[in-house]
Amino acid sequence: MSENMAERMEVSTRVQGEAGSRQAPGQPVREALACLRESAVPFAVLHPDIDPKPSQTHVDVVVEPGEIEIAVAAVRRAGFREMRRDETTREPWIFLTYEGNRFHFVRILQEFVHAGLTCLDASLALSRRNAKSQLPVLAEEDRFLLLLLAAALEGRAPSAVERTQLVALRRGRLDMARLGEQTRPLGIQANVERAIADLDMLLQDRRAWLRFRLQLWSTLLRRPENLRAAWHAWKTKYLRFTPSVVIALVGPPNAGKTALANALQQQLEDSPFAASIAPMSCWQGNRAWTRLVRGLAPAQISWWRLFRSRRGQRMPLKESELVFLRETQPGMARLACSAFAHGLRTVLFHAAVLADLRLRHLRGIARCRSPLVIADGWIFDVGFRHGREPFAHGDKLRRWVFRHVPEPDGILYLSTSYDAARSRNPQLTRTHFENVDHALRRFLRPLGPLEFVTDEPSSVIAQTFLRRYWAHLLARFNRHS
Repeated sequence: MSENMAERMEVSTRVQGEAGSRQAPGQPVREALACLRESAVPFAVLHPDIDPKPSQTHVDVVVEPGEIEIAVAAVRRAGFREMRRDETTREPWIFLTYEGNRFHFVRILQEFVHAGLTCLDASLALSRRNAKSQLPVLAEEDRFLLLLLAAALEGRAPSAVERTQLVALRRGRLDMARLGEQTRPLGIQANVERAIADLDMLLQDRRAWLRFRLQLWSTLLRRPENLRAAWHAWKTKYLRFTPSVVIALVGPPNAGKTALANALQQQLEDSPFAASIAPMSCWQGNRAWTRLVRGLAPAQISWWRLFRSRRGQRMPLKESELVFLRETQPGMARLACSAFAHGLRTVLFHAAVLADLRLRHLRGIARCRSPLVIADGWIFDVGFRHGREPFAHGDKLRRWVFRHVPEPDGILYLSTSYDAARSRNPQLTRTHFENVDHALRRFLRPLGPLEFVTDEPSSVIAQTFLRRYWAHLLARFNRHS
């Protein structure tokens, strides 16, 4: 790093520290832009219609490639934290912070890349940006090209807002010489000029827009370097899976696991930390498969213990098993056949549960592209009959199931009172609720789950959880390789 850059970086850090101390509540995005502006980094806001009110939660900026270190330091000093990125895909830097019960984020680009292809020269665009306004913005020609080419390269039609902006920019009499400076090196000058001449038809006719997209792609892919870049971007997007942070919601019946999972997903919906939900309870999933698994569930009576007890071995029998022996007086042959049949059914049950859980883990977690996965339930309820009474036997097989299903990154235990749970399900009995609650707590104690009381609305609980632990989730996501 040159002495001039090091000096500017030191000044930027000092200015940003002063700016961070006077940050106004609810305006982290504007504080980040203020830090960028005061650090003298050449940058431009991609969307000049930024909301002047504190409700603005995100902004995209393009920065001179040689000044990216100063820009990153500026945003960090404004209170934002960096999100992991894959440098080989030329993805933008994303910085997050959580304030006012919502995420605020800043995306920093050093080049305009869509589907692996460069659509604009960032240095040229920054050299002719409009820096006289309160926030520096791209020139009208570069804004027009960015809106047009980004939608075409991403394989989608322009949105209603983008169509309005494209028409408004075209009415401003675009400088064709400036457009040529950007499009001529890419070989798409003729494509863009035809698109400007037929813009109204292009935005209204789907076939015309599809034809423009195909012509644009065919022109760009004639160059071997573009073909390699597009293939690498497609391979990274569809064939590479990065590990997600998995949070398992566990708790007694009707503790509000599904409601909290939906609230968390809704809270994170419009942020780079968008979450997906994966049902991982042993008693959830496909209805036909669940019926099959419930039909294979081990019996309450352990026939193997009864058989060994009848042979004279001292076995700890339950009250129900003692009553069964006194009332039926089964013979040794019947006990032996029943022990074999029910032992086989127990093995099939746990094998089916494991296969189902592994398949759901593969679909909903291992191959998920979301940074965060919220597991609605987890495999710990495999120790209960239909989620109710604990099984009488099969502990070794359940431990075998636990070993073959990857553990979540964190466990959130939802603690609730019986009255609150019964208000959600009037048929819930106190014995059922307390049995599951006590058994789950005893099993999860060595794992150190994070406990949350869910007597409040799920939206409030979701906000409280994110406000306290969003930085931990981001740090865990960044540590994943």
